[in-house]
Amino acid sequence: MSDDDRRRMLRLRDASPLLDIPVSTLRRLCARGEVPAEKVGRAWLVKRAYVDDVTSWTPAQKVAS
Repeated sequence: MSDDDRRRMLRLRDASPLLDIPVSTLRRLCARGEVPAEKVGRAWLVKRAYVDDVTSWTPAQKVAS
């Protein structure tokens, strides 16, 4: 993974408060493929674009999804 790719990713402990879910839940979602992420060694990295997209949803969009 290049340095540019790493800048586009967030560690679980950084992404979980932004998504308002526990790290353990986010880890499980990554492992299931429900969240776009990559495993690098033992660590999961979540795509920053996904986090930005989810955090920009309105409350009505969150309920509908």
